Amino acid sequence: MSTSFETYGKEPTFEFDANAIDSMFFDTHWAQLDDPINDSIESLSSFDPYKACLLCKLIGFAVESGFDGPTLKLIPSFCERITNLCLEFIEDIRKANNLPADDESDDTDDKIYEILSKSPHTQLLEINADGHRACMGYNYMVLGVMAVAIRDGDIRKELSKYRDKFEEIATFLGHFNYLLRVPDLCDKEDFIVINPETKRGWECVAYHIENNFSLMSLVQFALYHKGLMSDLGVEFDYNEDIDLFVRNKFEGNHEELPTRDGAALDIFTYHAYQSDGTCNPWLEKNNINPAAWVWGEAPVDTIAKIGNNRIILIEKKNERSLQSRTWDIAFLAPIHKQVEPKFEITRELETAEVVNLLKSS
Repeated sequence: MSTSFETYGKEPTFEFDANAIDSMFFDTHWAQLDDPINDSIESLSSFDPYKACLLCKLIGFAVESGFDGPTLKLIPSFCERITNLCLEFIEDIRKANNLPADDESDDTDDKIYEILSKSPHTQLLEINADGHRACMGYNYMVLGVMAVAIRDGDIRKELSKYRDKFEEIATFLGHFNYLLRVPDLCDKEDFIVINPETKRGWECVAYHIENNFSLMSLVQFALYHKGLMSDLGVEFDYNEDIDLFVRNKFEGNHEELPTRDGAALDIFTYHAYQSDGTCNPWLEKNNINPAAWVWGEAPVDTIAKIGNNRIILIEKKNERSLQSRTWDIAFLAPIHKQVEPKFEITRELETAEVVNLLKSS
């Protein structure tokens, strides 16, 4: 292993290939390991932090291969333990180097990062041995935690309690940013998409969507595949590569993907609906109604519900529309290889059902 701390935020070199262990072992033998894996998870917090992080990654491999034990609910508390050790280590580095605690500039953070990157391991171990080991292994832990969390909404909810800590430490250990994204991933969400102009509506179901940019792209593709874009008179320039990419099915060269996707129609929450039967997201000129707008960076659960369904209103572009609404394709990148975002139209509503929903909005 390197004698400097240049491995922070990267995959450290190690004496064996964990991915090879995964392919050779867990895919075929995980079922015989239920008890040892459960015992290991229960003991994670008593292990050396670096070894515990590596073990967490191997537990993630087991989960990807089918393991689903009751002890997985302990993973968030282990994640908090490693996060706290990393934060304590950063604070000890600051104190050991007499750096100001409340520096409004980035000077202190920059100096701490430089110390992490260039100091010998022996020097960092003297500052805080457990904290140093936690920082060396944290990216292994992140991979393991993600493998567990994408399958369990309760675990993601538990991880959301540590957002502030993840955000604080991510300044120095960048892979913690992935743990900031994990809680936003939706499980199954029921939607109704309505076009007020035609009084048509569709029951839909969404899975594993992280943000509303992804949602809007998936809504448009779902409408397109059902022939509804043309039915509604919407000109839609279908791009198969983006369609595959947002659903985590793209196998081509990512560098050849378009850099942006965009809205071919207007998409609002039900708060945009007006008594005259139209949609208007504006409070006044150049002043958007925040409740009516579908905020792209926000998670899916920010879209308002009527009953058990989140409601989306769609409308052809018109004089009230933004001239252009596009988003970087990076927002569409699924957070994990086993996440499969979906937005499926399951049933067209009767006209009376649509009318009643619009009245309730």
